[in-house]
Amino acid sequence: MIADLKITAIAVAVAFALGFGAAHLFYSPRIEAAVQKGVADVAKLQGQHEQAVRVAAERHAEEINKARATERSLRDDIDQIHAQNEKERANARAENDRLVADLRSGNRRLSVAVRSCSAAPRSGDAAGSSAAAANQEARAELDPAASERIVAITRDGDEAISDLNACIDAYEAVKNRLNPRP
Repeated sequence: MIADLKITAIAVAVAFALGFGAAHLFYSPRIEAAVQKGVADVAKLQGQHEQAVRVAAERHAEEINKARATERSLRDDIDQIHAQNEKERANARAENDRLVADLRSGNRRLSVAVRSCSAAPRSGDAAGSSAAAANQEARAELDPAASERIVAITRDGDEAISDLNACIDAYEAVKNRLNPRP
């Protein structure tokens, strides 16, 4: 009986070996073909992925270059607006300085309209305060220091308006560059 069991065990082992060998011979080419196809598919996908990454990187670089060109162009536009504003301010300052110099020297005088004038007439003014009687506007002359203060106030206001206009121009330049009208 032990001999029969040994023979049966050997027969079972030989059957398993022959079965595995036959299965290996039958399925091995198919398995290897499937593995090779899987490796080829992975290589193909890897190539497609690398190509997609290259294309995305090129597009990204193009977009960055485009954005940098737009930024340089905007910077140039804003620099030009700033330079124009500085030029206008310098011209206005020079004109203001001339006006202040004329006020100090007496070449120019500032006056304001008044309802009545109570000052005594000047020695060369024969009509005196008869200007009001003749339906002319009565005027009072400001002293040079008061005139300078008024000119300084208007200069400061003009400079603030000029700066605000330059700011609006810069905003418009950026808006038009980034959102061009069709």
